[in-house]
Amino acid sequence: MSAQNPAQYSSPVEYLKQLIGLGLWYSRPMPCFGGGVWILKPVEAGGNSIPGYTASGVAWVSFDEIEELPTQLPQPESDAAMLALFKDHLEDRWVVFGVDCAGGMGPADFIGLWTTLDEAIADINDFYFGDS
Repeated sequence: MSAQNPAQYSSPVEYLKQLIGLGLWYSRPMPCFGGGVWILKPVEAGGNSIPGYTASGVAWVSFDEIEELPTQLPQPESDAAMLALFKDHLEDRWVVFGVDCAGGMGPADFIGLWTTLDEAIADINDFYFGDS
């Protein structure tokens, strides 16, 4: 697999490193999200969880230090829903997208819209590690 260009990610490298610092994993840049990423919380990261939850969807998640792209590891066991993080360029805002249901929004699904990437990262941190 060829190395990825960090410019392919819509989130700047320093913010991807913040996700790593929280113990989270992120996917390769997703064209359907304009270079945004899926975010996954491994069981080992602690924080909020859903008893009996089994993650699905993305088969491979990259976890790297950016400089060493592309380190690919099998998706770890997770006990929380995956989130998407991407830039809405039309509205100039950041989107944190947590939708697990098919055919429409489910009772726990949400879409968070943020003016800054700092706010979006804080939302992700709160979702996985804040008061439930």
